[in-house]
Amino acid sequence: MIATTAVASLSTSTVSGKGITQVRITRNAAEVQMLTAGTWQNIPGATTTVSVPAGASAILLARFTADSRRVSFDGECAVRVSIGGSPAVPQATLIPGTSSADPYEVHSMEASSDSLPAGKYKVSVQAQASGSGTAVWFRNWSLSVMRLNQ
Repeated sequence: MIATTAVASLSTSTVSGKGITQVRITRNAAEVQMLTAGTWQNIPGATTTVSVPAGASAILLARFTADSRRVSFDGECAVRVSIGGSPAVPQATLIPGTSSADPYEVHSMEASSDSLPAGKYKVSVQAQASGSGTAVWFRNWSLSVMRLNQ
């Protein structure tokens, strides 16, 4: 017998570019602790700005990798990339809790924008926790943002 599960309608989209035309990398080895219950907050320093030249359009592709650990008494923590003040796609990735024996795990995520017109775009990595008593730490992180002209 094979069990099947109905899945809610998944929205798949495809965007493409002609090639990588700019790369911005921001990184930090220092440990940062965040208590982020209820609101999205920027991870300190995990921000850069990318410009799309006049007369062009582009897609921004962001990759965030970090050693992270989450301590939670009753909640969980999610991380997302914000591009130009809007959540990139996919909108968030959960950070699982870690054991006290090996508190740090390496996590990585990618997110992208839709087609963007000419302008300057702030790209930030943000974290949010649900429930009180949830804290997350990041160290040895890297934010890479690539501009792909269309």
